[in-house]
Amino acid sequence: MSRSTPPVLRTRRVYEPMTLTPHAFGAISKQSGLAVNTRAPQVPTTIVERIEECGTAALTREFGSPLFVVSRTRLRDEFHAFRDAFRAVYPNTEVAYSYKTNYLTAIRAALHEEGAWAEVVSGLEYEMARRLGVPGARIVFNGPYKTDEDLRRAIRDGAFVNIDSFDELAAIEEAAAAERTVPAIGLRLTARTTPVPWEKFGFSVEAGFAEEAIRRTAASKHLRLAGLHMHLGTDLADAAAYGKALEAVAPLLVRGEKEHRIRWEQLDLGGGFPNRHRYVRGRNGMTPEQVFPTFAETAVRPLAAALKKLRSRPRLVLEPGRAIVEHPVFLLTTVVAAKRLPGGTKAAVLDAGVHLLPTAYYTALDVAPTDPGPLSVEEVTLFGPLCMQVDCLAVGLRLPPLRRGTRLVVRNCGAYADSQSMQFIHARPAVVMVSGARVELVREAETVDDFIARDRLPARSRALRATNGRP
Repeated sequence: MSRSTPPVLRTRRVYEPMTLTPHAFGAISKQSGLAVNTRAPQVPTTIVERIEECGTAALTREFGSPLFVVSRTRLRDEFHAFRDAFRAVYPNTEVAYSYKTNYLTAIRAALHEEGAWAEVVSGLEYEMARRLGVPGARIVFNGPYKTDEDLRRAIRDGAFVNIDSFDELAAIEEAAAAERTVPAIGLRLTARTTPVPWEKFGFSVEAGFAEEAIRRTAASKHLRLAGLHMHLGTDLADAAAYGKALEAVAPLLVRGEKEHRIRWEQLDLGGGFPNRHRYVRGRNGMTPEQVFPTFAETAVRPLAAALKKLRSRPRLVLEPGRAIVEHPVFLLTTVVAAKRLPGGTKAAVLDAGVHLLPTAYYTALDVAPTDPGPLSVEEVTLFGPLCMQVDCLAVGLRLPPLRRGTRLVVRNCGAYADSQSMQFIHARPAVVMVSGARVELVREAETVDDFIARDRLPARSRALRATNGRP
């Protein structure tokens, strides 16, 4: 395939759109012995014949089906649209990509090339960032579990650690004393700013734990409190939640300066921002280009008021994942069988299942055909290839008539599908990154060796194999 200037995704409109309901976890019920996603299905609005300049049929011929495809152009565009929107309102803003959303090395490397920091929530993710050459000063270390060695390493590297509990506060104080340094750290707070607050994490504002954590840290001889952090949830539909979070934090910032002489260096509002392209569906009159500026203005407005009372001018840190990587990733898949269920429902079995798309359990998949077909549509249930009844990707999806060999594409699947996928019954497929007409293999397809490479046979089993003449 030749190199050319990256264009936008080419599509052909054939169906009318349907409203996508808000993201919600746990929307699974039992129906006729089948555990299925109960969220409303989407109606395909396009035929996706090409991703950038690369034909979908040619991609599957060369790399097989199923196949994940990453659009490098879309990835870059989503990152800059997000960061530019917040910097327009608050110039001292940094974006730390949430590693857990998608672990693909090519995606993480591309985002760092564009200027993203790394947001990690475990020692494993921390090591992934360091292996890509991300300096400690550009790593935000969150999460409810950090080992003593994790904390010592982060201190040595100069990473910014947000403390999640009083036990962890004691652990990092001990680690700092052992390292004979005074690291700048942050505290993760939680407040009732959303209908279902994430109370597992951080220090509660309402219960007074946040005030106590600030007091203890400010009094420590081994730590320097320099930041506050909040993360409200995932795929949040209400931009006002971020404003409410700032309103809860602002008094703590002011009192921290006055009572403890803290110089605030960092204010972290976490992630949870939506995929702007999904977000506008059903919101008449709103375009994707308006989403990030709307969130930026709503979220940051209370900060301007708080700054009038502060001597500090903290850096604003944001930790998006879905907002950046969901839209640029596609999964190409093929129908391997079409059938009628006992009740007369049309069904199709695909070569991709919930082992590749575990998000199908709690959010509606965005499925479209890749080839022109009849204008007629029919409701169909999509199953994956796993030998399990719960391997159901969608129920009541309206698609053109499907038959063995029909190719489909799952759009907007870059968030959590990769990081939550599993080795189960079928191997995970290859991943390619496209930019214009250029295609690069960025992850090889798994083989049997990948399933069993780390297994070790007990001595007795090795002896039996030798007795039977097996290697």
